[in-house]
Amino acid sequence: MTNRDQIIIFINNFLNISSYKDNSSNGLQIIGKNDVKKIALGVSYSLEFLEKSIELNCDIMIVHHGLFWGKIDRIDNSILKERIKKVFDHDLNLAAYHLPLDGNEEIGNNVSLCNELGFKFDKMFCDYEGKKIGTLCTNINNINFKDLKKIMKNKFDSEPIIFKNNENFKKIGIISGAAGSLVIDALKENCDTFITGETKEGSPALAKEAGINIIYMGHYNSEKIEIIKLGKILQKEFNIETEFIDIPNSI
Repeated sequence: MTNRDQIIIFINNFLNISSYKDNSSNGLQIIGKNDVKKIALGVSYSLEFLEKSIELNCDIMIVHHGLFWGKIDRIDNSILKERIKKVFDHDLNLAAYHLPLDGNEEIGNNVSLCNELGFKFDKMFCDYEGKKIGTLCTNINNINFKDLKKIMKNKFDSEPIIFKNNENFKKIGIISGAAGSLVIDALKENCDTFITGETKEGSPALAKEAGINIIYMGHYNSEKIEIIKLGKILQKEFNIETEFIDIPNSI
């Protein structure tokens, strides 16, 4: 059994959350019981995630996309009320880590994707409020687009959407999540290819005009590796049981 605050302090320090300016309320969002025997981890908080956490007898939920974003000054809809009420009813804890998990250079989404896809990590790029959150990579294994589709299918059970706008596939920029519009940042780094989760309507045309390949692998798929890795770190650090709750979606 581990104290909740010990877990939260460890994660806050490990991810250096105070160095990020973020719209998400990073850290503990809802306080519950002090003692933790089991941790639930997932990409996004939802009622389904909460109910599965309850079924698995978890004491704290740790997610990438939490419940609170920006300033919350009222709870004025039944969905939000239910999402909060059930947490209190079961005396659970909820913590969320958004940009600190994207930009972490050890287990973050973008560094992890670089490694998982078989590329060589070069450096971080794309400044967001003073922190670089994306990764620049080199395709040292000469993976082609057909290979990449197979790799993503095997690892994420989903094939990417690829807009091919040049014949090169050597210098790659990766920013997870909904970063389609940040293709310009990859272009500034002379990337020939940009990988992200999901797009905005105008991004494919922008990439075509710039002559840069753009690959969409799904928002969820691009942001699940790091939360799994965080669970393994917590398991080792505190000798505690962890459970990754996989609730995939098509976005």
